[in-house]
Amino acid sequence: MNKIIVAVLIFFIFFVPSGFANDERLMLDKLRLDFHISLGDSACDELMYIDSGKDVEDMRGYPCYHRTGRYTMALFGPAGTMVTLFGKHSFDKERGYLTIRKTDDNLVWILDLEDFPHREWFNSIATKDSGAYDAFYHSAPIFEQNVSSIKWGDWWGGKEPPE
Repeated sequence: MNKIIVAVLIFFIFFVPSGFANDERLMLDKLRLDFHISLGDSACDELMYIDSGKDVEDMRGYPCYHRTGRYTMALFGPAGTMVTLFGKHSFDKERGYLTIRKTDDNLVWILDLEDFPHREWFNSIATKDSGAYDAFYHSAPIFEQNVSSIKWGDWWGGKEPPE
């Protein structure tokens, strides 16, 4: 009986998590702007998860939205997974936006949401810290602090996102 329990535990520890690796999901964390105020770097004790296909028109209901800080993100899912973060509610492009498209099956982790060229596709190769991805950034002042809505997939239907 103990051997069966151990075998089942080993199966779940080593094989089941890999089955969830292709779930499309966005994780946002909000980092504190001033690291000298208190210990730690998070402006919030909660990570924000948004599942694929769940467009978020208004993030004001999410934990820590109203706290001061800058966002970082992790994107889970297979190659081709695409999400856009908008700097204004209702997917408005006025305060900038960042589109990320995964080009491999590894986790994409982005710490600086503003570190991309303006209005052109940027290709990032896989590193030990992050999978490969393409990014299209329409810059705006303090975009990384103002992420306010999220849309999944190709929402513009052309070669590149609109102005």
